[in-house]
Amino acid sequence: MNKDEILEILKEHPSWYQKIRLPFGLDTPGRDRSQIANQIFPTDLDGASVLDIGCAEGYFSFAAKERNAGRVVGVDIDGDRLATAIRLSRVLGMDIEFLKRSVLDVSELGVFDYVLCLNILHHVTDPINIIHKLVNMTRKKLVLEIGDIGLKSPDIGRLRANKALLGWWGPLLKSLPSALQPSILVVNSRGRFLMTRKWIEHFFHNQHCDVERLEFINSDRPNRYLALVSRRNLTALRFVSGPSSIGKSEFVRRLKSGDLEVSQLLDLNMQDGWQVMTALDLQKSPGVEVNKLALEYNICRPILRRYRDYEFDPALTIERVADKKTAYILVCPSEYLVSRVKEVLNSYWLPMRRHKRRAERLIFEYSQPGRLRKLYDSWISYCKAHGFEVRYIDVSSRKAKAITEELALKLVS
Repeated sequence: MNKDEILEILKEHPSWYQKIRLPFGLDTPGRDRSQIANQIFPTDLDGASVLDIGCAEGYFSFAAKERNAGRVVGVDIDGDRLATAIRLSRVLGMDIEFLKRSVLDVSELGVFDYVLCLNILHHVTDPINIIHKLVNMTRKKLVLEIGDIGLKSPDIGRLRANKALLGWWGPLLKSLPSALQPSILVVNSRGRFLMTRKWIEHFFHNQHCDVERLEFINSDRPNRYLALVSRRNLTALRFVSGPSSIGKSEFVRRLKSGDLEVSQLLDLNMQDGWQVMTALDLQKSPGVEVNKLALEYNICRPILRRYRDYEFDPALTIERVADKKTAYILVCPSEYLVSRVKEVLNSYWLPMRRHKRRAERLIFEYSQPGRLRKLYDSWISYCKAHGFEVRYIDVSSRKAKAITEELALKLVS
């Protein structure tokens, strides 16, 4: 394409959202976002796949391709901008897929190494559900550009609490360090959402144990910031699982101390770089790099924490980023569990009310005919549905031993 043809494209487009460098020293007269691209992408993407949601004229898609990306897909609901992006890709000689679709309809595109969703969340009515979906579509890094307290534009309308939050409160909140900011999610008069950095922090730390690191950078656009969400990548995940009071903690303690019997039962050598955590540890340890994880998991969590089922437990999001997954399930008869619960309760010098309530709930669950078997069946079904190799360990005698599934289910029936 010659210079005159490129100049014709520049004239035909009435307004430009992004500055894009073109041949013959030309560029589009939009906003220069090159500094943000440099912070988002490494210098060499080495064939990584990239999804650019709300791509507009395609600047970040082109920036990814310039950095040696593999598959690049740009999506937008604005047909005119998308048509321009397609024309510019031909000018630049870049093989990029540009598709007209909403952020609500991107799941079917599959999983990408990098997913960009810039300046979209404050335009939608259900950003929380969208963030969950985008995390699941991301293999390495999710990049979100988010409207902060103080964002005012014709696109989002005015906040009901405009004077309070966008007057002098907005600048005051934003001037605070992230650690001191309140966790606020504000809904404006058109049902759109603005989120402080602290709210995003709480959201990811409490909802996604599959996230390893969360970083914030300032946007080059006013009253916005970027959240860079890096996902964990586990080569191996092992669950040490079972109901409350079955002795998981003791198993884990012995594992950490190098007990040979437990190491052999779990086929796990601590010298090979394994880290051992509880579900609570995992939720409280963002930023901790983990490669091989042995996770102590209480299969009563949906009962005790009132999750509807295992699919809603944030701790279990960790399984989505593991290559090889094994679930070791500790089993014993219900009478053994009831006696263990009573033993633990009696060990408290002065049991608190919550300890009593929890113990009473567990004794009820374990004592009801068929309830314990139903609990195990539910957990086993979850593990198998999510690609775990399932193994069973009988802990009802002094010496724990590996047993078959048939024997395990008889033991808990």
